[in-house]
Amino acid sequence: MKRLILTGAVLAAFCSSAMAQTIYEASRMTEEDVNGTARYVSMGGAMNALGGDISVMRTNPAGIGIFRSNDLSLSFSYLSTKTGDMAKAKGGMSFDNIGLVYANRISNDGALRFVNFGFNYHKRRNFNNRTVSSRGGANFNTSQTFQFANMAMGGTDGYGNSGYDPSQLEASSAYITTNPYVGWLPIMAYNAFLINPVFYPGEGEGGKDLFKGEYQQFMPGSNLDNYYEAEETGWINDYDFNLSFNILDRGYLGFTLTASDVRYTKSSLYKEDFYKGDIYGGGYDIKNYFSTRGSGLGFSLGGIYRVLPSMRLSLSFTTPTIYWLSDYQESSLAYDVDDLEGKRRTGEVMPVDSRGNFIPYEYSYQVVTPWKVNVGVGGTLLNMMAIDAEYEYRNGGKAKLRDTEGVKLVSENESMAKWFKGQHTFRVGAEISPFPMFAIRAGYNYTTSLFGAFDASNPDGNAFKYLSPMAARTDTEFSNTYSRQNISVGLGFRARYVYIDAAYQYSIYKQDFFEFDDLALMPVELTNTRHQVLFTLGCKF
Repeated sequence: MKRLILTGAVLAAFCSSAMAQTIYEASRMTEEDVNGTARYVSMGGAMNALGGDISVMRTNPAGIGIFRSNDLSLSFSYLSTKTGDMAKAKGGMSFDNIGLVYANRISNDGALRFVNFGFNYHKRRNFNNRTVSSRGGANFNTSQTFQFANMAMGGTDGYGNSGYDPSQLEASSAYITTNPYVGWLPIMAYNAFLINPVFYPGEGEGGKDLFKGEYQQFMPGSNLDNYYEAEETGWINDYDFNLSFNILDRGYLGFTLTASDVRYTKSSLYKEDFYKGDIYGGGYDIKNYFSTRGSGLGFSLGGIYRVLPSMRLSLSFTTPTIYWLSDYQESSLAYDVDDLEGKRRTGEVMPVDSRGNFIPYEYSYQVVTPWKVNVGVGGTLLNMMAIDAEYEYRNGGKAKLRDTEGVKLVSENESMAKWFKGQHTFRVGAEISPFPMFAIRAGYNYTTSLFGAFDASNPDGNAFKYLSPMAARTDTEFSNTYSRQNISVGLGFRARYVYIDAAYQYSIYKQDFFEFDDLALMPVELTNTRHQVLFTLGCKF
């Protein structure tokens, strides 16, 4: 009988901690939503040159220097998201922003007119989403069990020595369950009868044993279906602390320190069903629960210069944000398959030690996001219209992963430098006030992909999720997103002391989705859509 013994995998979880994280943990921390006050969102986030809105506190701190009176506002929204045509939309209420600006007049005719202080909480990322994908037959000619088998044979001791010895004539349970360089996925797969040793005759050494995936036992004339679903929740919340200056009512400078709070969870299910012709040959389900918690710290500075009474130029810079994160994962694999002798095997396996105690995966690390720079121009016309246009650049290849001691993870950082692209963001927003107390707004925001487009002719150029053969991670899926578009409209009402704003934002982007890593696996193109309705209540005093 096969027996799940994870002594080696527990060793691997410690010895190979440098290989525990992937580039997709860094990408999750790097990308951002357009979120904040309803006015800011309705103008596509294009307010860095105009200023005068609490939400620019992070993107251009100098925009807070525009304020001449105190301002208090809070915002909330309803957000609906989904990924893939098969998924049902996931919706819910969200508290997105609360901020305060204290405008401190210094003089009426001196060089320094105002020194303003600001605080703002806002939800920079809302992870709530539901994803569903399914394919089979001619559309799916490979199997996740191939990756399990490759991982079983690919372990090393950290010095380049393979954990699999080709001269072994028995690739048996003794190898798979006691080898200290084999991770949790291949051990679970072996005990679920999804990978098996197959003897290949050869010359010289007399042959060798290789592990083969379950699907390979049925070939040729076989096919399989798969199904994937996942539900994500969580957020990145920013807490901004701002100091800004108004100089001669012409130049504005600002500085913001940002502390961040991270919560992310993902529950996923992946299924494969095997067929030999029309005969069902069994299948398996693998479930994963993955969560990330942590905090971050970043800094931004910016300036606005009024070149004409009705025209402003802006420049801002955001330093890399450092996140201190901890991951947690639970997994299980239920199987119903035929073994090599044709006997049907059913059961469920999960990471446990030799005493039968469940072992979750836990790991702490650091992510350093890339720096970014923003330039913009804004202006007003006839005291009825305001418009802002901006360009922002983020150097994606500068993202970094580090261990808990701050030591860079060389392999992962080299992969990000190779696969992460420079991101370009274009924003434009306009506000028209046909009446003094009423405003109509619209905006557009376009951000290029952090990943390059998929190229089937150049596999080495496509980003993928590498799981070390020694890894304790058991979630194999990953997505490479395309460019993002945000289209928004809004209305505003302003009285002497209070204001009410509303906005609607539609966001869309496509992504190449892979259930696992295999050169033969072509991506599924999924579309992510988001509908958001926001409201802001505020007062000036």
